[in-house]
Amino acid sequence: MEITESVAMNHVEMVLNVLQQLRDIGIQIAIDDFGVGYSSLNYLKQFPIDALKIDMSFVSGIPDSK
Repeated sequence: MEITESVAMNHVEMVLNVLQQLRDIGIQIAIDDFGVGYSSLNYLKQFPIDALKIDMSFVSGIPDSK
């Protein structure tokens, strides 16, 4: 399941509760579009997530590794 950074940060208590319930039944969680909002990595640590998907605006200028 994916949730955007903005939803997670605007509804912290509700999101924490729902994400924990989902994790308890084995669903993996990813935060999508990270970096377009206002959260810090330190604040993000409280969420029970399995993956962090960084917004394309941060990686679009990075050349491909070859």
